[in-house]
Formats: sequence, structure tokens, C-alpha cells
Amino acid sequence: MASPAFIYAFDNLGPYKFADLCGQLLGARYKGYFSGAAGADGGVDGVIDSAIAPFIGEWNPESPSLLLNQPIQPHQTIIFQFKHEVTARIGQADTRSKLLGCFTCKKGKTCELHSKLVVQKHPALYVLVTNVEITSQFREKFIETCIFAHHFWTSSLSAKNQNALRLANRKGIY
Repeated sequence: MASPAFIYAFDNLGPYKFADLCGQLLGARYKGYFSGAAGADGGVDGVIDSAIAPFIGEWNPESPSLLLNQPIQPHQTIIFQFKHEVTARIGQADTRSKLLGCFTCKKGKTCELHSKLVVQKHPALYVLVTNVEITSQFREKFIETCIFAHHFWTSSLSAKNQNALRLANRKGIY
């Protein structure tokens, strides 16, 4: 087996360069992919201040496609969110806990899945792209947290918004 010619620590990239690298790779692989998010004027911003808004990418395929082994129908919206953490400072385990906290809904705190930028897109799929090492335990906890977050969020909606969400679910929009 050949030894790697070059190994790079993604910690060194920082959040902007990490999101840019991931966006370039996804854009080369998936036709119709773009990075950025809606700015204050409704236009698409290529560079986002992470303190104000998350780094996201969006893919809207024009024809039936695959994302790994998941079939994607034309014009479904797939949201990619990029989360970069410097793991060397606090370690992988604490970084995973911190990352998981971003997806936990609490009263008065909107989690990442329910941020305005994600919800307004009505994504068919949400993909977390991170430099944090993902273990099988983290993956299970992440899925549980996201399912709970969805139920927590829908239970805190007004009756009018819950009816709109039920309608969207029946149509396969959300």
C-alpha cells in the first residue's frame, strides 16, 4: 500500500477556507450546486459572517441524481451546512459535544436545523459537512437529536403554522 504523499490538518483552514474548499469540491461533483446564502437584501452572498449566518450550500438538481446512495428528484433542494471547529484546542470528544449542541432545540434557542436560512428553503435533505471526527455514537446521537429537534420545533409552532407544515409534509416539501 502506498503511503500518503501529503496529509493536511483541516483545523488549519479555518471556517471560511474550509467552507470554500468543500463548496469547490461539491460544485465540481454536483451540477447545480452553489455556495452562499441569502443576504439582507435577498441576494446571494458568497462570503458569510459566521457570527450572523451559517455557511451553507444548496443543490437543486435538474434531473434525477444520486447523493451517495440517496436518490434525489429534480428540483428538490438539498442544503449543505459547513461547520468548522478547531478541535486541537479542546479535543475531538468536547468538540463533538459542542457541535451536537448546535442541533439541540431549547426554549428561546433556535437550533441549526430550524435557522431561517435552512427552514425557508424547505430542504428535502440536510447534509452536515464538518472537519470534526464523526464516530458511530455521534452519528446515532446526531440523528436522535435532529428527530427530537423536528418534533420539539413543530410542537412549539402555532396551530396555523402546524397546519401549513402538515400540508407541506403531505406534498413532500419538508
